[in-house]
Amino acid sequence: MLNIAGLALAMACCLFIIVYVKDELNYDKGFPKANRIFRITNEGLGKNIKHLAATSPVVASTIKNYIPEIQQTGRLHYIGSQLIAHERDNGTEVKFEEKEGYHADPEILSMFNLRFIAGNPHTALNDVNSVVLTAEMAEKYFGMVSPVGKTLIVSRDTDRIVMKVTGALKPLNFKTHLKFNYLISMSTFNASVDEGLLTSKRWSGFYTYALLDDAKNYARAAGKMKEFTAGFYASPTETREQVLREQLFHLQPITDIHLHSKLEKEMNANSDSTYIYIFSFAAILIMLMGCINFMNISILQSIRRMKEISVRKILGATMKQMMVQTLGESYLHILLSVGITLFLFFLFLPVYNELIGVNYSYRDVFEPENVIILLLLIIAVGLLCGLYPATFVSGFTPLNALKGKKTSTPSIGPLSKTFIVFQFIVSIFLIICTIVINRQMLLFSNKNLGFDKQQLLAVKLFGDTREKVIQSIGTLRGQLLNTNGITEMSLVSRLPGERLGMDQFVVDNVPDVESRPEVRFMWADENFVPAMRLEMKQGRNFFQGNSSSGTAFILNESAVKALHLKSPVGMVGTIQNNKGEIAGVVKDFNFSSLHAGVEPLVIQYDPNKTNYLLLKVIGRNVQEAIHQLKTKVNDISPGALFSYSFVDENLDRLYESEKRMLNVFTFFTILSIIISCLGIFGISSYVSNLRIKEIGIRKVLGASSVHLILLLCKQFLWFVGIAFLLVSPFAWWSMNKWLSDFAYRIDLQVWMFVSAGALSGIIAFLTVVSHAIRTTRINPIKSIRVE
Repeated sequence: MLNIAGLALAMACCLFIIVYVKDELNYDKGFPKANRIFRITNEGLGKNIKHLAATSPVVASTIKNYIPEIQQTGRLHYIGSQLIAHERDNGTEVKFEEKEGYHADPEILSMFNLRFIAGNPHTALNDVNSVVLTAEMAEKYFGMVSPVGKTLIVSRDTDRIVMKVTGALKPLNFKTHLKFNYLISMSTFNASVDEGLLTSKRWSGFYTYALLDDAKNYARAAGKMKEFTAGFYASPTETREQVLREQLFHLQPITDIHLHSKLEKEMNANSDSTYIYIFSFAAILIMLMGCINFMNISILQSIRRMKEISVRKILGATMKQMMVQTLGESYLHILLSVGITLFLFFLFLPVYNELIGVNYSYRDVFEPENVIILLLLIIAVGLLCGLYPATFVSGFTPLNALKGKKTSTPSIGPLSKTFIVFQFIVSIFLIICTIVINRQMLLFSNKNLGFDKQQLLAVKLFGDTREKVIQSIGTLRGQLLNTNGITEMSLVSRLPGERLGMDQFVVDNVPDVESRPEVRFMWADENFVPAMRLEMKQGRNFFQGNSSSGTAFILNESAVKALHLKSPVGMVGTIQNNKGEIAGVVKDFNFSSLHAGVEPLVIQYDPNKTNYLLLKVIGRNVQEAIHQLKTKVNDISPGALFSYSFVDENLDRLYESEKRMLNVFTFFTILSIIISCLGIFGISSYVSNLRIKEIGIRKVLGASSVHLILLLCKQFLWFVGIAFLLVSPFAWWSMNKWLSDFAYRIDLQVWMFVSAGALSGIIAFLTVVSHAIRTTRINPIKSIRVE
C-alpha cells in the first residue's frame, strides 16, 4: 500500500507539471506559419535604454525595402478600454466594457491563418468602420444569430461610431500571446488621426509582425536589421554609427514571446521560462522521491523474503529468472499506481485549476502527446524502480539466508541512507522556496508605495459620460464629498499599475540634450495629489480650481534627478507641445509594478484628457458610496455603463505569476512531504522490527521509554541534519537568483532556512515516533526469547 500510494502521488504530481509545462511551451506554436512569423522590436541603446515590443507605424511599410526575405508585414494597434453597445430589434440596448481590442491590418488575418465561422476573410478588414469579432464576443452581443452585417456602436470620447460586423472568428484551440475580443480595420484608425502621426518614426504605438518567405532565412534577415535601422533613422545630422548607438531593430520569433519576452509595451504580462525550469526540476525531484520510496520498500520486502528467494535459487532459479520476476512484480505495482494516479489527477484537477489560474479539462491528459509521455514515464519508472531491487535480490547468498542471517548490520544500508537523505533534501528545498516566495509576496502586499492605496475607488468614464462628468465635476464633488465616507475626488488619465506613455519633457533654459530623457507622463486635476495622499517635497499643488486657462506640471523626485534640475519649481517645461510651469515636486511613489523601480514621472494638469474618476473612501460605507456614486453618474448621463474597480486589487493583479508560483510550490511541497512521510514510515517500520531484540535487552538493562524512543528516532534526525547542510547553499543560490529580478526584494535570512530544516525534522520525528513507541512497549521477554 505504501509503495503504490507513494508512487501514485509522485506520478500525479509529475502529470500535473507535465500538462502545465507542455502547455506553456506550446504557446503560439499552433499557428501554421509560426516558424516564419516574427515580431519586430525596437531596442534603445543610448540614453533612453528601453527595449520596446511596439514600433513606429511606418516600420511595416519600410522594412521590406531593406529585407526582401520578408514576404508580408502586418500591424496591430491597441485600442484600450471601450464602451461597445448594440441596439436589438426590440429597442433594448446591450452594452459592455471591452478591454481587448486592436486595430488590425488585413494582412494579420492571413498571416496568422485566423479562421472564420462567418464572413469573408479576404475583405473583412478592408473598409473603414468594419469590425471582426471573436465567436465569444459575437454570442455575447447577438446570441446564436450570425453577426455579419449587423452593427455595433463604439463610444470614443464624445463620438459614437457605428461599426459594421464583417466577420466572426473561430476560437483557437491553443494558447497564444494574441489575446483580443475584436479587431477593427486599420483604415478606421487612419481616418481618425492626423497624417503626421501616421508617418512618425518616433511614435512606438504598433505591434509589427513580419512573415519570412522561408524559416531558413531568419539568420540572413536578422543580419540585415542593422542596415534597416540605419536607413530608417537616417538623418543629415547623424552618421550611421551614431544612429546604431541609439537604436536597433530586432526580429523576435513569436514562439519566444510568452516565455522569453519582458519588453516595454508588451501586449500582456508574459510568463517566464525560469518557472518552467523550476517546475520541471520539481517534477523530476518528486518523481525521484517516489521511485526512491519504491526501491527502499521493495528492498525491505525482499529482505523479509530472503528464505523464499534462497529456496528458489537452490531449486535452480537463474539470476535472469529472479530479475524478471522482481521486475514483473515492480511493473504490476506501477500499473496499479497508474490507475490511482489518473484517479488523483481527476480528483485534484479542479483544485489545481484554481490554484494556478488555468482551465485544464480531463481530456487534456489523454492527448496523444501526453499519453506517449505517460507510457514513457511508466517504462522509465519501472526500470528505475525495478532494476536495483532485482539486482539486490539476485545477489542473495542462499546459505546465509536459510541460516536466518537477514542482514549483516542492524541498520539501514548505505544506499538506502543516501536515498532517505535525498528525500529530505527535496522536502527542505521546496519548503525553503515556499517560505521565500511567500515573504516576497508579503512584501508586495505590505510595502509602502508612497501613496494610500486602501479603498481607493476608480470609475472608468466612457464616451459622452466622460465629457459630462468632467464638466459637472464641481457639482458632483459638492454632492458626494463627506457623504458615505467619500473624502476626496479626482480626475486622472491612468491608474497606478497601468502602463503610462513616454515622451520628452523639455525644460526651458536647460540646453543640455543629456538632460532631456524620456519620462512617463499622465494627466490629472488639482485633486489628484490629496486623493492619492502624495507627499509634496517642494512647491505647491496644481491650480486651486479650474479658473486658470493654462497648464502646470508636478514632477516626482526621479524626474528632477533625471532632468538634472536643482530648483525646478517655477521653471517652465514642455511636453507634447503643452507648455506650463513646474508647480511642485512630489516624493517618489510606485505608480507601476514593484518588479521595476520608480521611473521619472511628469503629472500634467489637464482634466479634459482624463479617463477615470478617482475617489478616496474611508470607513465601512464603501457599498453605499458606490451606490450613491452610480446614482449621481446616471443622473448626469442616463443609461451610462458604470464600471468600477479598486486600485489595490488592480495592483495585486500585477503579481499573478508570482502568486501562481507560490500556489504551485505550496501544493507540491505538501505532496512531497506526504511522499517522504510514506517512505520514512515504511523504513522506520523495518528498522523498528530489526531492532526489537536490541530494544528488549536495553529495557532489561534499565533504559527508559523516552531514551529508547529518541534512540530509534535519532538516526532519521541525523538524516535531516545532513540534508539541511547539503541543500542550504543551493537553496540560497537559487532563491537569490530568483529575487534578483525584482527591484524591491526581501533579504534572505537564516531563519527561513533553519525553520525549513526544523519543520522537516519535526515531520520526520512525528512519522517515526509511532513505530518507536510501539516497539518500546513490547514485552522484552517476548522480544529477546529465541524459541
